[in-house]
Amino acid sequence: MNIEKLNNQISEFCLASGFTFGGKTATAENLAHTSKLIWEEFHEWEKETHQTKAAKEMADILYISLTESWQYGVKMESGSLWERINFKRLISSILNAISVGYGLSFDLHQLAYHAQKEIYALGFDFEKAFDALQASNMSKFLTRKQDVEPSIFANLQLKNEDGSQRYKNVGYVEQGGIYAIKCLETGKILKGIHYKECDLS
Repeated sequence: MNIEKLNNQISEFCLASGFTFGGKTATAENLAHTSKLIWEEFHEWEKETHQTKAAKEMADILYISLTESWQYGVKMESGSLWERINFKRLISSILNAISVGYGLSFDLHQLAYHAQKEIYALGFDFEKAFDALQASNMSKFLTRKQDVEPSIFANLQLKNEDGSQRYKNVGYVEQGGIYAIKCLETGKILKGIHYKECDLS
């Protein structure tokens, strides 16, 4: 596993999103948002039975955990990876480490190891899977201002399973000619009109 490459990919996404390394503080509101994002990805993986989609969801868990941690000022550091058997407990440990500001890099290593092991077990190469996810996530961004309004409109039309509007307040940020569509209530990066699904084939 190339830790430096993973960190660079996460930095690329975060900077395009307008995030600042270490710019997020561990307030109750921020921690609740981080927890919601990570647990949503975990539950998506937990209920997925299709091998390809399960591998993608596992990579998603790692990706969102690294992205959130980057905003709290933590990157993975080179070092040994040790297996943590209880995956659910590991995610709880990551969220706790963010809240107390201690031990997060170690927990991210555990998660990276688990994700790599799981993705290989599903029959996929970890680095190729993460590269495919990176390409998909980067396709959320826009390079033309005229694509911003159609992307905002498209996200405002999205519905939850109960029929309620998924995003009520959508806007964008511009960073170096790159436009990121955001849910203004949570800061979540949304898909632009040129988004491409992650392809692990």
